[in-house]
Amino acid sequence: MALATITPLFRASAAARALLATCDGELALAAVALDPADRYIAAHLAAVRAASAFIDLLAPAGRRGKRSVWEQLVAIDSCWVPWAAFFSAGSKLRRAVEMGVPVADSVADEMTAYAEDFRDEIAMAIDPACEWPDEKQPLRLYELGVA
Repeated sequence: MALATITPLFRASAAARALLATCDGELALAAVALDPADRYIAAHLAAVRAASAFIDLLAPAGRRGKRSVWEQLVAIDSCWVPWAAFFSAGSKLRRAVEMGVPVADSVADEMTAYAEDFRDEIAMAIDPACEWPDEKQPLRLYELGVA
């Protein structure tokens, strides 16, 4: 897929800003956690928060329903399918880890790396400058299309 035009559509909602800030905090926790279970859980939750921030900006409130965050993300744009598949599968393991099932260091490290990359992809989709503008500037959104 090729990036189409930059369209100034939204100002970042307070909810989207809060979700991305929470995402960043969870990524910071994942980066310093010594226990692989703590790293895995924090990194996966960070990805959920990043996806939720994007959804908050684009999905009509009435259409969110009971679908998972990953189903909602793909409904917005199919370019997110690989990410959604990875993190959706990770949801099952996260629940198991939360119940005490051990997770390998390498698996926790992989989740952390992917969550960081996903957060960056979400940030670039929301704002090509990868910065949250102040309250007075519009938030730009890349509209993705097939080249």
